[in-house]
Amino acid sequence: MNLATASLLSNIRRRWRRSPRLPLAAAAVIWLSHAFYHTAASPFPLQREGVVALLSKTPFDFYQLDLQRRLAAYGAQGRVDSIRQVVQQYPYHAGVIFHNFLERSLFLTFNQQPDSARLLAAVARTLAQDLAEVQSDSFFQQRYARLTSLQLSRPTALHAWVAAQAVFMRGIRLDSTNVPFNLQCLNYAHTRFQRLDDHKQAADNLWWLCTYYFRVIHDDDQALAIAHQWLALSRAIGYRDGELQAAMLLAEIYDARQAADSANACFNLAAARAQQLGNPYALARLLDIRVLQAIERSKFPEAIALLHRLLQFSREINFRALEGITHASAARVYHLLADYDQALAHLDSSIVRVRQLNHRVDLPPLLLHQADILVELGEWQRALALADSALRMYQAQDHVYEVARTHGLIGLIHLGQRDFKRARAAQERGLSLLAERKAAEVKMELCNNHGEIALQQERAAEAKQAFAEAEGLWESPRGDRELSRARLGLGQAALAMREYGQARQLFEQELARSEAGQQRDLVWKCHLGLARAYEGLQEVEAAQNHYSQASTALEKIRDTVGRMDFNMSYFSTVQEVFDSAIFFALTVAQDRGMALAFMEKARARNIVDLLRRQQVQTSMPAGVTTAPRDSALVILQPNPAALQQLLDDSTVVVAYRVMRRHLIIAALDRTSYDIEYLPLDQTALREAVQRFRCILGVEDLRDFRQRRQRDPHSLWQETRRAGEALYRQLVAPVAGRLTQARTVYFIPDDVLYYLPFAALAEGQEGRFLIEKHALAYAPSFTALQLILQRTQPFALQATDSLLALALRSRTIPFAAQEVDTVARFFPNAHSQISERWTRPALATRLHGFRGIAHLAVHADVDDSQPLQSYLLLDERHRSLVAARRNAGGEIARAFRRDRRLPISDDDTLHVLRAAEVLNLDGAGLKLVVLSACNTALGRHLSGEGMMGLTQAFLCAGTQRLLTTLWQVDDQSTYELMPRFYRPLARGVTPARALQAAQIETIRKLEKEAGYALPYFWAAFVLTGRAD
Repeated sequence: MNLATASLLSNIRRRWRRSPRLPLAAAAVIWLSHAFYHTAASPFPLQREGVVALLSKTPFDFYQLDLQRRLAAYGAQGRVDSIRQVVQQYPYHAGVIFHNFLERSLFLTFNQQPDSARLLAAVARTLAQDLAEVQSDSFFQQRYARLTSLQLSRPTALHAWVAAQAVFMRGIRLDSTNVPFNLQCLNYAHTRFQRLDDHKQAADNLWWLCTYYFRVIHDDDQALAIAHQWLALSRAIGYRDGELQAAMLLAEIYDARQAADSANACFNLAAARAQQLGNPYALARLLDIRVLQAIERSKFPEAIALLHRLLQFSREINFRALEGITHASAARVYHLLADYDQALAHLDSSIVRVRQLNHRVDLPPLLLHQADILVELGEWQRALALADSALRMYQAQDHVYEVARTHGLIGLIHLGQRDFKRARAAQERGLSLLAERKAAEVKMELCNNHGEIALQQERAAEAKQAFAEAEGLWESPRGDRELSRARLGLGQAALAMREYGQARQLFEQELARSEAGQQRDLVWKCHLGLARAYEGLQEVEAAQNHYSQASTALEKIRDTVGRMDFNMSYFSTVQEVFDSAIFFALTVAQDRGMALAFMEKARARNIVDLLRRQQVQTSMPAGVTTAPRDSALVILQPNPAALQQLLDDSTVVVAYRVMRRHLIIAALDRTSYDIEYLPLDQTALREAVQRFRCILGVEDLRDFRQRRQRDPHSLWQETRRAGEALYRQLVAPVAGRLTQARTVYFIPDDVLYYLPFAALAEGQEGRFLIEKHALAYAPSFTALQLILQRTQPFALQATDSLLALALRSRTIPFAAQEVDTVARFFPNAHSQISERWTRPALATRLHGFRGIAHLAVHADVDDSQPLQSYLLLDERHRSLVAARRNAGGEIARAFRRDRRLPISDDDTLHVLRAAEVLNLDGAGLKLVVLSACNTALGRHLSGEGMMGLTQAFLCAGTQRLLTTLWQVDDQSTYELMPRFYRPLARGVTPARALQAAQIETIRKLEKEAGYALPYFWAAFVLTGRAD
C-alpha cells in the first residue's frame, strides 16, 4: 500500500469514528469519492479579496428571492410559527433555502459580519427542525450540526470551507473554452468538502461535474461514471434531493445511450423521490424528459399530449422558466411535423418568457431555431438577421460548438441566395472551429451543408464525399435528423452521377423512415428523389406516381403555414418539384395535360386559395357562416376545360414558366391549347428584360432624359430593336394562335412580371403589340377561371358610382386635375382632393363600395415584405413612413387560418398597407385604378408571382385593377386617364378602353415627335377580368 492510500484510509477511519451515525458502507462510498479526486490541486491563488468577490453574490441567492426575504424577516422578528407555515406550504423551497442560509452564515462569519451570520444561522436552525418534523428527514439537522461545529471548532476549518466554496462557485461557470480549469476547480472543491465532512456539498460538486461532462464536453462515459458515484453518495448520506437529481440525469444519459430499461428504472426512481419531496419542478422536468424520449421514438402525438400537460402544470405552479422551456420543446416537435405556424408561435412564447426572466443565455438557441424555420420558408433576410444576432450572443458566451453551428446555418442562408462564395466561407469557418474538438452532431450538420453547396454548384463527387463523411459521424439518435439529410444528399449525388439504382435504394430507405417518423418535410424530398431515379431508369409510370405524391405531400405542408407571407415564401422554395415534373411530362412522358397541371399547381396558390374560399362562402346556404377547412380546398386539380368554357372566340390566354435553362409557353383558347418548350437560359432572359427596362428609362430616368434630348432617334431605334428581340422570344412562338384574338391575357412568370408586353414590337409590321390586341394580366389559369366565374362583364349599374380621391401634393401636381377630369365622365361621381387622408377614413370608404375607385396618391413598394407595401396618404409623412421590419426580432404576429394578416399598429395613420387591404370587402369594386408609382410591383416569389398591392386588392375581391410597372410621369398620366375613361363610360370593356387610350397616346406622340417612347404610355397594366 502506498503512502497516499494509507493516508486516505487513516482519514476515513478517523471520520467514521467522529460520525457514528454514518454507516460503514457510506464511509466506503465517501472514501472512493475522495480517492477519485485526491489529486486535486488549488487552481488559482485563494486570496481573501478574491474569495469575498466570488461569494458576495451567488446564483443561489436569487432562488425564490421573495421567499428568502420573507423568511429572513420572520427570523428577525422571531416569528417561528410563520417560518413553520412556510415550511408546511413550500417544503421543497424551504429545504433549498435552508442550505443557502446555512452556507451564507458561514461566509458572513468569515467576512466578519456576525450579526447577519447569527440571524441566518438561527433561521436555518428553525428550518432544519421544521423540515425534520414535516418531512420526517433528519438530513437537514445533521448538516446544520456539522457545519455549525465546523465554524466553532477552529478558524482554519472555516477558512478552508469558505475557500472551497469560492473555488466551487468559480467552477460552476460552465465555459466550453476553458475545460481543464473548470474541472480543476470542481475537483479541488470536491476534495476539500470531503475533508471537511460536508458531504452534501461534495455531492453537489459531483452534480456539476456530471452536468459538465454530459452537456458541455459530451463525454457520456465519464458522465455516467460520475452520475453513479453521485447517486451512491447522495443515498449514503440521506440526501434525497441529490438522489432525485442524480436519477434524473442518469435517465437522460441512459436515454442518450439507447439503454431504455436502465433509463426507465432511473426515471421511476426519480419520480418516486420527487413525489416524496413534493418537488413540482422535478416532476415537470421528468415530464420534459418523457417528451424528449417520445420525440426520439417519433411518437409525436404522445409528445404533444405530454407537452400540453407540462404547459398546464407549469402554469399551475407559476414556473415561468419551465413554461418557456416547454414552449421551446413544443416548437421542436411541431417543426419536425412541418407545422410551421405552431412552431413559430411556440418560439415566440418561449422568447417572451426568456426576456421576462432576463435569461439571456437561453435566447440564442431560440433565435437560431427561428432562423432555421425561416430558412425552410425561404425568408432569407429575416433568417440572416436572426442568425447574426444568435452568433453575436454565442460568441459573447464563448460557446464554440454553437458558434460553429450558427456559421453553418448562415452558410445555408447564403446558399439559398445563391451566393456560393459566402456559403462556402461560412461552412469553412464553422469547421475550423471544430478542428480538435469532439462535436459529432455539429460536424455532421456542417458536412451536410458542405454537401448541399457542392450539389448546387454541380460538384457531385465533392458532395458525395461530404455526405458520406456526415453519415460516418452519426453516433446517437440525437443525430438522426442529420443522418437523414446525409442519406438524402447521397441519393441526390447518386442522381447527379447517373447512379439511378443506388439513388432509388437510398430514397426508398429514407422514405420508409420519414413516413414512420411522420416527417413530412422529408417525405416530399424522398418522393422527388424517387421520381427522378425512376425517370433515369425509364420507368415512366413509377416516376409519374412519385411526382404526384411529392406534390401532394407539399400541399399538406403548405396547408400548415397559415401566415400568408410565410406561405408564399415557403412555396417559392419548393418550385424544383414542379419544374422537374413539368420537364418530365414534356420530354419523357410526352403528356401535355400533366405538364399543364403541374404548371398550375406551381402558380399563385395563395391567391387561388383565397378566391376559392370566397367562392365557397358566397355559395353557402343562408345562416351558415363557417367555410370548410383549408384542407378541403388546398388540393388543386387544374381543369383547363373549365376555363375554356368561359372564354369567347376572340380571347387567348398565354402563360409562361421560366426555368433555369428553358422557357415554357402555354397558349389556351376556347377550343384547344398548345405548349411550347423552348431552350432559353433564365439568366439571359433576365438580362434582356432588365436591358429593355433600362432603354425605356425605367431604371435610370436621368440617363433616359439626357439621351432623349441628345439623340432621340438612336434611342427610338434601340427601343424598337430590344422590343422586337423580346417579341421573337416570348410572343412569336404562339403568334399563330393570336391571329384572330382581340383580347390576350398574359400570365407572366419570374422577370416577365416587370415587362410591359404592350411595348413589344412585331418585326414585320413594326407595330406595338397593344396596337393589335387588348391586353390584360392574370395570376394563373385557375385564378382567371375563378375571377370569370364570380364576376360579370363590366357595366355600371344605377346604384354604382365613382369614388375619385387625390392627394394635393407638390410632387404630383397633376393629381388634382386628373381626379376632376375623371369625375366629369360619370354622373354618380364622388371626388375629393385633400392634403392628407387617414387609413381608417380611406378603408371605410373602400369597404363595401360598389363601382369604380380611382386613387391618385403616392405608393411605395416593400420588396422584402410585400404585404407591407403601401399607399401613402400624406406627403408630409414620406420621410417617416417605412415598412415595419421584424428581422432580428421575434416573430410576434397573429396567425389566422384565413391566411390574412391582422391590421398592424403602424406608427402613422397615413398609410394603407397591402396587409390591411386584404381585410377589405372589395367584391363590389368593379375597377380600382391605383394612379401612383410602381403599384403593379412588389416582391417576386417563384411560383406565387408578384406579391404586393395588386394581389392584395385581387384577394380582397376586386374584379379589375389598373396599376403601374414603374415610376410614372405625372403629366403623362393626367393626359392618359381621360383617354381611358371616355370609352369606358360609353360601355367599352376596360381592356379595350386601355388599349384605345394607349393607342391614342402613341398616335399623339408620333405626330409630335415621329416616335412614341413606351415610357410615357406603357406603364399602366390591367389585371383581372378584361371585359
